[in-house]
Amino acid sequence: MVVFKNKDKFSIFQRQQETKFFELVMDEIASDKRHKGIWGQAIVKANGDKNKAEAEYIRLRVESLKDELEVIKQNEHEEAVIKEEINKKYSEKQKQKQDKPKNKEFKFIFILLILVTLASIVSINPV
Repeated sequence: MVVFKNKDKFSIFQRQQETKFFELVMDEIASDKRHKGIWGQAIVKANGDKNKAEAEYIRLRVESLKDELEVIKQNEHEEAVIKEEINKKYSEKQKQKQDKPKNKEFKFIFILLILVTLASIVSINPV
């Protein structure tokens, strides 16, 4: 049994993903659903040569799919960070709400203790 290192697993995953992107682009070309902007870039880079433009389109389109995937990953990461921050703030507020009654109880007991102390001082030393 062969054990892959994490780097190897990542490289394998990247190659498989890239193969799927190429397949998607080939399907786009076969169904004549090219992205016009990328197709225009490809034609310019190929100096108008349609065969070279097709190869350039494939390269550019796969690159754009990788970029789109990276943007999606970045957005998901940012959403996760925001959700984590919201949950943290919510937890802090919940904790503060739980702590407030304890503070009120402490204040009540403290005031009661002061009143009892004053009452006992007054009863021991009448004015």
